[in-house]
Amino acid sequence: QTSTGKVINESNSPKIILKSSSTSGVLYQVQHSPVIGGGVMSIQTATVTNLLVTSGYCTVGSDATATNVYVFGGQCTLTGSSNAVTALEVRGGNVTLERDVTTLSAYGGTVMINTSGVTPTTVNIEQGAVVKIRDGGTITTLNGKSGTLDLTELSRPLTITNSTFYPQLRLLKNSSTDQLLTFTNPTTRAFGYEGVITTIA
Repeated sequence: QTSTGKVINESNSPKIILKSSSTSGVLYQVQHSPVIGGGVMSIQTATVTNLLVTSGYCTVGSDATATNVYVFGGQCTLTGSSNAVTALEVRGGNVTLERDVTTLSAYGGTVMINTSGVTPTTVNIEQGAVVKIRDGGTITTLNGKSGTLDLTELSRPLTITNSTFYPQLRLLKNSSTDQLLTFTNPTTRAFGYEGVITTIA
């Protein structure tokens, strides 16, 4: 079912556990859109090529793989695992990210990064999105076109290798975490401006 298998949850069930008999079990698409707002889906021991979350709560367990994740609403937790996400696209809702990702594109909603094991190749932040990094790591390329990059709760060193800041980006930080932030290369300031930098004492 690597190109056709689909599971769509539009039920009233308070909780659904999606579990394969082995990690080799592949579903092409899983969509979590419960009718009740608090509906929960727990994905365990499976590989999902495309995961869509529009409402409710969705958790991808440490023994599960979600290759591409699209979040439009609700809450999604990608628990710590060696199974990295290839592409995470967030347009609404709240995402807790505890595993590595190659490309993170935040077009809305909130993304919380809680572990230094998250080392994206590319992070894109656009209008309406909030990316909050609480634990350090390395970001190879950061494109801050708009939205908010929140570093006020940074607890470990964070290295950003290449960065482009547009005028509408809002960078939140505080003086106590400045020493934890390293820009390897000078930031490219689009249109000559670096965005709004707010230091919270």
